[in-house]
Amino acid sequence: MVTHQMATCECQACVETRLREEMRVTEELLASANAVLALIPECPQHGQNCHPHQREWIEQQLQLREAAWALVGLVEAWMMGPLFKTAGIQWLEPPPALALMKSLLSIPPSDEVPR
Repeated sequence: MVTHQMATCECQACVETRLREEMRVTEELLASANAVLALIPECPQHGQNCHPHQREWIEQQLQLREAAWALVGLVEAWMMGPLFKTAGIQWLEPPPALALMKSLLSIPPSDEVPR
């Protein structure tokens, strides 16, 4: 019994089927990318589709996130550090404010995110 290998077959019907599937996937990816780009504020000079502005905005957001994580680290070091221990304050678990800051920044810092 011979099985038809559509993935490698070069007949017109198989090629058209593969192309239709590739177009469907490409259109889904494009729609998803456009939905993400629509979340970025418009460039004041060039409007919604200014790619340099979009890239700059994303880079600014990444820098803000990294700065926020650095601030959380400083707050954590301060709250769990020697000043509190010498004052007799020993946290059994991280303080609620610290836990809240970490939950608001649920995305890990960039050194933990694959690029």
